[in-house]
Amino acid sequence: MILENTKEIQASPETVWQVTLDLENWPEWTPTVQSVRRLDDGPLLVGSQARLTQPGLPEATWTVTDVEVNRRFTWQAKVRGLQVIATHEIIAAGDTTESILRLEMPGILATILSALIRPSATGSLEQENAGLKAQCELLAGNS
Repeated sequence: MILENTKEIQASPETVWQVTLDLENWPEWTPTVQSVRRLDDGPLLVGSQARLTQPGLPEATWTVTDVEVNRRFTWQAKVRGLQVIATHEIIAAGDTTESILRLEMPGILATILSALIRPSATGSLEQENAGLKAQCELLAGNS
């Protein structure tokens, strides 16, 4: 199962990337994350890890599997027995920036549970991207 949400943000790619990488502050602007704790220091690199607590889900350790600086990062975790792969991507689009959030849940269990998972996961992607948009536009003075 693959879900995706795209938002146009009235802010520079640098601002959107900066807010996206500031993991510990996600709970300030998105209701989909209650707490984030980095398990390592320094820049977000392949292998970097963070513990996230999200509403209705057990705490999970997310491990970065891909980073393209100023463009995207992908990380994955096991959540209730499901492998979850999340990608945060930004694309410069003239005077704006597109934020693309992608959630992948491979495997037969995700396929079987997709009717139960899809509505909540789709709503979470929408909320997270709306919060990112609001935070970035506030910082850019475009709110």
